[in-house]
Amino acid sequence: PERNSDDEEVIRYLTARGIDEELVRNLIDEGLIYESRTHHSAVFVGLDEKGIPVHASYRSTAGNAKGDFGGSSKRHAFRIECAGAKTVRVFEGAIDLLSYITICRMWGKEWRNESLISTAGVSASKTNDEVKLPPALRRYLEKHPETETVILHFDNDAAGRACTGQIRSVLCGRYKVKQVRPKTGKDYNEYLMAVKGDEEYGGENND
Repeated sequence: PERNSDDEEVIRYLTARGIDEELVRNLIDEGLIYESRTHHSAVFVGLDEKGIPVHASYRSTAGNAKGDFGGSSKRHAFRIECAGAKTVRVFEGAIDLLSYITICRMWGKEWRNESLISTAGVSASKTNDEVKLPPALRRYLEKHPETETVILHFDNDAAGRACTGQIRSVLCGRYKVKQVRPKTGKDYNEYLMAVKGDEEYGGENND
C-alpha cells in the first residue's frame, strides 16, 4: 500500500501499546514499518534475500482490523535477523515481536544476538497426517543451517498451544525446542502492558 506523508499515527499507536518509541522510529528508518496513506494503518514489511518487500501485514490504528495484503509471501513475514545466530525466537505477529524487544530493553537484556521472526498468524497445520511448519519458520531454518535452538512465543490460547505442539513434534530431535510464555496475559503485548503497569512484576513460564 502507498505510504503516508508521515508515520505519526503509527508511532502514536505503537507507543500507546507500550512499544519502545526509539525502536519504532529505527524500524521506520529501515523501511520495515510505515503508515499507509489511505487508512493510516501500521504496515509491517517482510523482505526477501535481496531486500525486496515481498510481504506486508497491517494493523488498524483505529480498530481491530488486521491481516496480510494480497500477494504477500508468508515465507518472508516481518522479522529481525542476526547473522550467524544459533537461536531463533518465533512470534505470531510483529507487535508481539516488538513487545518482546521492548521488554528486553526495559530489563537491560541483550536481544541482538538472536534472530526474531513472526509467522503472520498461527499457520501450522496437519494434512494427511503430515504436520507442516509455518512457512516463515520453514524458510528461516532452510536458510540458516547453523540454527541450534528454536524458542516458541505463541499466544497463550488454544490455537497458539496447538501450533506449538505441532512444531515441537516436527523439530524435536533436530533442534533444541523450547516454549516460553509470559506469566500473564494472552500474548507478549498484554504482558508488556502488565509489566509497564508494575515494573516489579516480571518473569516468564518456560518448558
